[in-house]
Amino acid sequence: MTGPIPTNFLSGVEDVDQLMVIDLGWNSFTGTIPSELSRFSQMNLDAVRNQFSGVSSSLCTLSGWMDGEVGKIKKDGGNGCDAILCPKGTYSEIGYAKSGSNGECLSCVSAEYAGETTCNGAAENEEKKILDNLYAETSGSNWKKGAYWTTGPICTYEGVVCESNNSNTNEGIVELRLSDFGLIGNIPTEIYQLPKLTKVDFSNNVVDISFDGIENAVNLESFIMSDADLSDLTGIGNAPPSLKKIHIERNALNYSIIPHEIYSLENLESLSIGFNEFGGKISPSISNLKSIQEFWAGSNDITGSIPHSISELDDLRSLVLSGNRMSGSIPNGLGNVTSLRQLHLNGQRDFGGFSGPVPSLNKSPHLHDIDFSRNSLTGSIPNDFLASVRGSTVHDDYAGVSIDMSSNLITGAIPPDFDDFASLFLNLAGNKITNVPTEICDDDDEFMDGLVGSLTTNKCDAILCRPGTFTPVGRQTEINETCTPCSGGESQAPYYGSTECKAVSGERETLQKIYKLIFTESSDDKYWMTDNPICTWAGITCNGDDSDDEGVIEIDLESNSLVADDIDEVSKLFFSLPNLRLLNLRGNDIPLAMDNIGSATNLKLLQLSATGLRDINGISAATSLEELHVTENDINGDFPEELYDMPNLERLYISFNNITGTLSPRIGELTNLKEFYAYTNFISGTIPTEIGKLENIENLVIGQNFFRGTIPTEINDLVHLREFSVYYEGEAGINGGLDGKLIDFAKATHLRNIDVEGNKLTGSIPSNFLSGLDTDFRSSDDNEIVLHLADNMLTGTLPTTFNNIKNLYIDIAGNQIKGPIPQSFCSQSLWMSGKVGEFNSCNAIACPAGYFSPSGRQKEGEDCTRCGALEVAPFLGSYECIVGDLEKAALLSLYDSTGGDNWKDNQNWKDASKPICSWAGVTCKGGSLDNATVTELNLNGNDLTGTMPSAIFELPFLEVLNVRDNDLYMEFGNIEKAEKLDTLYISAIDVGSIKGIGQAKALREIHLTGNALTGDFPEEIFDLADSLESLFIAYNKFSGTLSKRFGELKKLKDFYAYDNDFTGHIPSELAQLENLQNLVLAENKLSGTINEEFSSMPSLKLFSAYRRLKPGPKLHGKLPSFSNVPQLEGLYLDYNHLTGTIPKDFIAASLGSELITISHNLLTGPVPLSLDSFENLNIEMEGNKLSGLDSRFCDNRSWMNKAVALYDCDAILCPPHTYSIYGRQNSTESVCQKCDEDPDVETTPYWGSTDCDVPIDEKEILELLYSSCGGNDWYNKDNWLSSESICTWYGIDCGEGTTVQAIRLGANNLVGTPPEEIFALRQLHTLWLHSNPLDFKFKSIERSINLVDIRLDATGLSDVYGVGNANALVKLDLKFNRITGPFPDELLNLETLEFLSLTDNRLTGTLPNKFEPLSNIISLRLGSNSFEGELPSFDTLTQLLHLDLSNNKLTGVIPGNFLDSAPKRKPVEIDLSSNSLTGIVPFPLDEFDNLSIYLRDNKFTKLPESLCDSDNKGWNLRDVEFYGCDAIMCPPGTANFLGRQSSETTPCKKCNAKTEFYGQIECPGALGSSSGNHLNPFFIVLSVGWASLFSFFLCL
Repeated sequence: MTGPIPTNFLSGVEDVDQLMVIDLGWNSFTGTIPSELSRFSQMNLDAVRNQFSGVSSSLCTLSGWMDGEVGKIKKDGGNGCDAILCPKGTYSEIGYAKSGSNGECLSCVSAEYAGETTCNGAAENEEKKILDNLYAETSGSNWKKGAYWTTGPICTYEGVVCESNNSNTNEGIVELRLSDFGLIGNIPTEIYQLPKLTKVDFSNNVVDISFDGIENAVNLESFIMSDADLSDLTGIGNAPPSLKKIHIERNALNYSIIPHEIYSLENLESLSIGFNEFGGKISPSISNLKSIQEFWAGSNDITGSIPHSISELDDLRSLVLSGNRMSGSIPNGLGNVTSLRQLHLNGQRDFGGFSGPVPSLNKSPHLHDIDFSRNSLTGSIPNDFLASVRGSTVHDDYAGVSIDMSSNLITGAIPPDFDDFASLFLNLAGNKITNVPTEICDDDDEFMDGLVGSLTTNKCDAILCRPGTFTPVGRQTEINETCTPCSGGESQAPYYGSTECKAVSGERETLQKIYKLIFTESSDDKYWMTDNPICTWAGITCNGDDSDDEGVIEIDLESNSLVADDIDEVSKLFFSLPNLRLLNLRGNDIPLAMDNIGSATNLKLLQLSATGLRDINGISAATSLEELHVTENDINGDFPEELYDMPNLERLYISFNNITGTLSPRIGELTNLKEFYAYTNFISGTIPTEIGKLENIENLVIGQNFFRGTIPTEINDLVHLREFSVYYEGEAGINGGLDGKLIDFAKATHLRNIDVEGNKLTGSIPSNFLSGLDTDFRSSDDNEIVLHLADNMLTGTLPTTFNNIKNLYIDIAGNQIKGPIPQSFCSQSLWMSGKVGEFNSCNAIACPAGYFSPSGRQKEGEDCTRCGALEVAPFLGSYECIVGDLEKAALLSLYDSTGGDNWKDNQNWKDASKPICSWAGVTCKGGSLDNATVTELNLNGNDLTGTMPSAIFELPFLEVLNVRDNDLYMEFGNIEKAEKLDTLYISAIDVGSIKGIGQAKALREIHLTGNALTGDFPEEIFDLADSLESLFIAYNKFSGTLSKRFGELKKLKDFYAYDNDFTGHIPSELAQLENLQNLVLAENKLSGTINEEFSSMPSLKLFSAYRRLKPGPKLHGKLPSFSNVPQLEGLYLDYNHLTGTIPKDFIAASLGSELITISHNLLTGPVPLSLDSFENLNIEMEGNKLSGLDSRFCDNRSWMNKAVALYDCDAILCPPHTYSIYGRQNSTESVCQKCDEDPDVETTPYWGSTDCDVPIDEKEILELLYSSCGGNDWYNKDNWLSSESICTWYGIDCGEGTTVQAIRLGANNLVGTPPEEIFALRQLHTLWLHSNPLDFKFKSIERSINLVDIRLDATGLSDVYGVGNANALVKLDLKFNRITGPFPDELLNLETLEFLSLTDNRLTGTLPNKFEPLSNIISLRLGSNSFEGELPSFDTLTQLLHLDLSNNKLTGVIPGNFLDSAPKRKPVEIDLSSNSLTGIVPFPLDEFDNLSIYLRDNKFTKLPESLCDSDNKGWNLRDVEFYGCDAIMCPPGTANFLGRQSSETTPCKKCNAKTEFYGQIECPGALGSSSGNHLNPFFIVLSVGWASLFSFFLCL
């Protein structure tokens, strides 16, 4: 704030003897402290750091002022006014004097105002400032090196190189060579402002650095920071074009993929990122690095294959990808990189690594160093391998070559042309090499480091040991250490380069190859790759006993997490097993190729369902095959012709594919076929009559295709038929569908099941239908005969011959069959699964004419109901009574209101010739040919737009409404008319609110996921207590507490509320719901304890309340026992604050538990031995304070997904003084490692540690805060530094726990810099230090992983450096400070931020074009700064409700896409007043229902009338309803102090002079601002912003 203190300041306060506390510090007030304040006898006035010239002398004698300090200093002979403000030319650290020693104001020539707190001398050299700051920020006093850093000119500093040869200069830094100096902390980003800096090296230091501002280092060429603590690469893509070298290996970089910013550095020549934790695939965008010469990325977690685009890097010399998790083949295109010299791909750690053939690399003339070892390469070495190297005439090209391809699956001979190399080092041990040509050993004395020349006999042994011999490395390495003969000769070492003597059967070798190529970490591989006989390996059956090592006849690896990259090699291996009869790979990603299936001459059964097959080309070569399963695949195209060439087939299962075309007459050639399942495909055409030649067929199931025409009468000749199914051919009879008459099946003797439902069959049921059934068969009580004839167009009556069948189930609903049902049927007590006898009624067969039921018959809980007076149901088995016109009108209203012409699928809609039940997405009880009884609308993801008409709820039979994933707005008015509405799928649409939904009294299931709903949990849901079973409200923004009324939802089975913002306790009423099965409350903001009642829930299967992502208060208290939850399968309570011990009866009754996660809590004590009773348990407990794990747990070999069998108790928890990132070992990569020994520090004393950090002492941190911020002078310091619990100290909140969760010390006279250690308080979620004169720093804020709320308003904050590292901030209040410069880009890193206030600072420049990173922002307040330039559109912010940009210097027009993505139906507040905006207020704002927009004091020339019409009467707090456009802005020629009319007393008054703009606050030529006559006191307080002025507010 500016200007002098008014002379009538506080003149309304009558009690002048009370203590007045006034805080005006850190503003821009001018003048003197006025004498009028002398009427107050006691005042504590903070007015430091303003622009005051002094203090009125009449105040210097008021001994009661400043806690009596004015009187004390005057008594000691000083000037009493110094106790109010140090005079000009002096300063003190607090801006005023205090009595006693060292409290006086000190001389300072540069102190031009009263109340200064610092004394600034001459400006230092900028480069020296930067280095001195670097020294200070990285503990320079503790560096191991650093001569002259505190004494000489900067060019004498050790490690600093300047461009000038004169070391006495203080500028021109070009290099910082600070490797292994002992730096600790964060490197200040100011180093990027060193104007001539070309190289930096911060390696071997414990430091991190941000890349914010790296673009300023315009000459930077080399950035080296190896073996450091670099943690984030954000911003590196902004590096200047000069940057050529980045070496950042061995850091703390953990990325799921290599950041795409890396690929934008087109001028980069050397990139080293090895020994970090980069994962994911290398992007094809690597081809953007056109200048790259060295790419070293070894020892990370990179997956996938090498992108082919890497071969486009013409300058690439060195490529190192060793020690990753890559797979696939090595692209031969690498050989086209002519500059390549080094290629290391060795030691991939997953799935066998690289597979496929050895690439020839025949076009790389300089390639000298190759390492492909420890992969799964197959085939022989190409004859032209490195041909361009061998053929080079340059000695340096063909000499000194090193090739390591050991431990692969390479076969064949070494190419004899390798003789062309000079001084070759070749390692091919551990392959299946069959020959080493003598010509590469005879005169090549320099081969193998000269050993070939040194040997006089068996010279080739220096390359590979001969068959029948071995060494541990597969070759002779010393003159006197020859290859050792195997006792079994070549049978134990059949290949060159053996590393051991071991006889391997051919089948074992095949299975070992298969293992390397397809098994994963998740596969069951019991005994595989061990010395056990192969017949004991999991899934292997042999024709002998288990002790055999050959004779594999069956391989059953169903659903075993197998994955194949080299599918051709895998297929060849499987089919090479000579005795194989059965192969079952169902449910694995192994789409075998059939090219070699002819080799499997004994194969009888092949099960390849759900393997990803796309074709079965070549299958006919399996001449012995009798049974083929290929269901649930992606087989496309016509029905495979080859199948007709397999006469031995007895069982063919090919359902659930995408097979098209027709069924050939050749189907009749498969005369041995007994079972043919081909349902759910796209086969069309007619059913060939030749199908009647399948004389042995028993099961013929070809439903859910697109057959048309009639059912061939030849099927009547299939006497062995037991099941015949052609149900729902076409889309419910729309496309395709069988018509004609129903055949009689009169020759079938044991037919059990006929399913022709959902076609267009006509005529009556034949009188001789099923007349050939065997007498004993049809007369048996045990032989139920099932006839599904529903949803056709059958007519006539039911044949009385059915009376001969003892146990019949017949469904005739949805036809046109007339009654009555023969009376004799009504006494068949076994019919309809016994329901005829149970109900003693034929209604169990079909409702009579004039009656209906949802199933067309009577069943449990569903009676046949008489039609209404105006309704009809003329046939047996009606689903509903017909009321056609009403339903059609409702559907047409839906079509017209939601852009039906533009739907993805609007087939048949509005086609008068088609029944409404054939319209796309419409389902009726009577099938697609009906014209009434709409039961389902399935229009999800169908491009519906606009507003759902309420008429849709007038569909009287509607049960399911599915309109999810559309750009649709929906309200629930009229929903009470949808009396049968059972299921509502409305996820991912705009529902605004769910007001009215409680009137849908039949609703059983509601899906409201991802609807951006906010506010409290809607009470209307509880109006559905009588019906609601499933409620899905995940991915919304609901807040507030969960109601105790949940206890009313007695039928509730599923409640999924994942990722909302609910707070408070989990109501115990949820634990009283006996039917509740799934309770998902994870990633909310719940706190409090979990009631022990949750330990007794009879139906609960899943309880999830973990907090892995969201910070803030968490669940605490004791862990419930869950001891009486017998159905429990999953319990997820990790990342909370649960304390105490694990109960002894924990999950005692939950024997079916699959996963229990209680990790990362505060649990103590030993793991209870009672858990040892579980045979198979996965329980995650790491990150607690557990003190014991009984060794008997190590015997539970099946625990932890069988990891205990591999790693013993380490698979459950790492022991004390060790750690792994998972707190346990779950793979060979996560071994429990020992922490560094320190006799003075006990690290990781608990079981299950995830790091070696020493536990922090929260009390010490708070004591440091007290001492650093002048605790002795705090206004309130109750209990601080006492022996009382820290949770009782003033301003400290521990919630209901014992750890610090909130610090609230606003307006408490904290002075100085709070220590960075406060960010080590791991549970801290709220930090309020507002209205204190602080020098706050954000350093180390990244350690505060739970911090969500910071208030630093009115603290004098001048920058926000470091705040971008905050992990979880939701609220950040920085108003009323002194932050300068442009909008801080760091704030755009705060992706979780919802509330940001920067009002009343000193920010300048233009606003960022895109605020997209702040995707969760709700309130953005940037008013009262000096921003200029054009107004951004903010069009990507989907949650924005409050935007304040008032009192800036913005120009230009409001963009047409302004707030495009903001919520249109929620109250939105926008303040753009007091800028220089021009033009027209944009029309698209009309989309907002409830907008408050303030535009006064700009230069707008047009306000569209459509923004002021009746549609927008809720705008500006309903002012638009009463005052029209004037409520938005006064028209040209008028004005008032608000720039708009807001009441009857504030009309827009006509000006004498003409004005051309809308929204003016004063008339041209008026004296003074009209706003000055109506100043609102509330806004004065906000502008001052100090809590201490509340007394001032009260007087006004």
